[in-house]
Amino acid sequence: PQDVEGFSVFNFADDDEPRVIQVNPFQAGETSIEGENYLSINSDSSVIDQVFQDIETTPGQTYYVTFDYRTDPDSSADADQLRVRWNDAWAATFVGTSEWQSVGILLDADSDLTRLTFREAGEDTGDGAGVHIDDVQIFTVDQVDSVVNDLAVDLSGTGDGTPVSENFNVDDDPLAVAPNLVISHDSGTTLSSAAVAIEQTLAQASESLAFDAAAVDAAGLTSEYNPTFGLLTLTGTATIAQYQTVLRTLTYQNTADSFDLAEREIALRVSDDSIQIGDADSASVSAFVTLTNQNNAPTLATIEDRTASFGELVQFQSDAADLDGDALSYSVSVGGLSAAESQPVITEEGQFNWNPTEAGEFDVTVTATDAFNATVDQTFAVTVGSLRDIAPSARNGIYPVAPGNSIDTANTYDAVLDTDVGEITIRLLDDESPTFVNNFVSLARDGFYDGTVFHRVVESGEAGPAGDFVAQGGDPLGVGFGGPGYQIDDEVGNNIPFGTRGQLSFANSGPDSVGSQFFITLDLTTSQQLFLQSGFSVFGEVSSGDSVLDLVERNRQSVPDAEEGEPTEIDIPGAVPTVINSITIVETPGNPEV
Repeated sequence: PQDVEGFSVFNFADDDEPRVIQVNPFQAGETSIEGENYLSINSDSSVIDQVFQDIETTPGQTYYVTFDYRTDPDSSADADQLRVRWNDAWAATFVGTSEWQSVGILLDADSDLTRLTFREAGEDTGDGAGVHIDDVQIFTVDQVDSVVNDLAVDLSGTGDGTPVSENFNVDDDPLAVAPNLVISHDSGTTLSSAAVAIEQTLAQASESLAFDAAAVDAAGLTSEYNPTFGLLTLTGTATIAQYQTVLRTLTYQNTADSFDLAEREIALRVSDDSIQIGDADSASVSAFVTLTNQNNAPTLATIEDRTASFGELVQFQSDAADLDGDALSYSVSVGGLSAAESQPVITEEGQFNWNPTEAGEFDVTVTATDAFNATVDQTFAVTVGSLRDIAPSARNGIYPVAPGNSIDTANTYDAVLDTDVGEITIRLLDDESPTFVNNFVSLARDGFYDGTVFHRVVESGEAGPAGDFVAQGGDPLGVGFGGPGYQIDDEVGNNIPFGTRGQLSFANSGPDSVGSQFFITLDLTTSQQLFLQSGFSVFGEVSSGDSVLDLVERNRQSVPDAEEGEPTEIDIPGAVPTVINSITIVETPGNPEV
């Protein structure tokens, strides 16, 4: 205003343009408290809503702000209120009367330039008559010798300035704002008042602040809440401990059915005297409450138990939904399943997929999670049948990945081949070829080899690498082209030479193409020994049942090619392949000599 030196004004309720209000001319000889040269502040659209002045201050210095104020004498019984801010902090709220009165506030500066602001509380509040202020003066605390400013409030009770921040959801019970609050006041033992205010303009008529009535009565104090301004007061003389007990019961409540998401600042200040010159008020401290609408946990329809064959795809769409419309994320876990086995997966859309590669009954849990980390889950059983329950040909390509490690090289492993012509026992060389032995043991334990045949057995001869020098099995199709569905790398260089009858090795179709097919050497020629040594590895040796090898039905033979002179292999008419009924793995602790 033109006649109030240093103050600037802006309209809070209507626009951002500065406004100038006309004040009555100052009359010589009048004192400020009696004069008519004052500022009128209210939320009516025709006059200003706030005034401020930027003051040069010294960080760490305490200042005493004093002024005169009253409400407009024509105001109704709905008394207007005046709020004072010191930079971004709430300093005090004053309830007006029609009589002029003088007040003062102690404030600490934390910057070189501090904005002192006066405004009417709330928006569209009161009767529009507003609040009058006059004779604003600012002193450093050493100019006011009678004032001692050692009264302080710590909302968190930690003593290190830890802020208090809480969430409030729709339908929540009243929120305890500062249950750990601590008041310190070295120069005094009693307090006379406290004020708590919701700093924001109230957007919800359902908001309120309250103290526990029993605690207030026990301390002999009086509490009053003004819903128009969001101001809760506590008055009466009581000890610091009594005030602290009551203030710790402060709660925030909002009974609205839904919120516009927002943050509420709840500011608190205590005083050791009435609100008059000479006060030693605490600095204002604030707790922050974030309003959030109540989140509904997602729902998930019951998932029925399932039965599946070994390697059979288990697939279904989970029926999950969220009442709030939040996007859902999914996860799945299986109890009792080896980490090395095929694990189930679930897509972002909730589609469950699993190719089980381990027999047994497993507890599977599907979990749906919403954007606020609320979860719902369903646990159901999946019973996976044994690989032995399906035909050998159906096992072809059944594994999506190679097995994980399942052997302990500190132990000894023997494979007992039960065939329809007798039993063959093979000592597995896990120290020399742990990868190959682990692959063979895993397949045998699953029953992959049960019911398969020796699909390639021919008479011994001198025809070279293409001749009849091995008994080969392990193909679920029984024709030499099948496998488990994966390939592993060669395990060469174990320094075990080919050259004796009854050596076990994996067949391949080239480098790093080992699957399930294996062979047992018969009567090797020198050239055949050299051929095997160049690309294959021995990982087992027949320890008993060598004579049974002679009984394995030979269903293929080598014959010379008429043009090239090289032998080819042809089926023996009417020959029936020898069947491997089962392969049993015997694990013995320790590593005894063969």
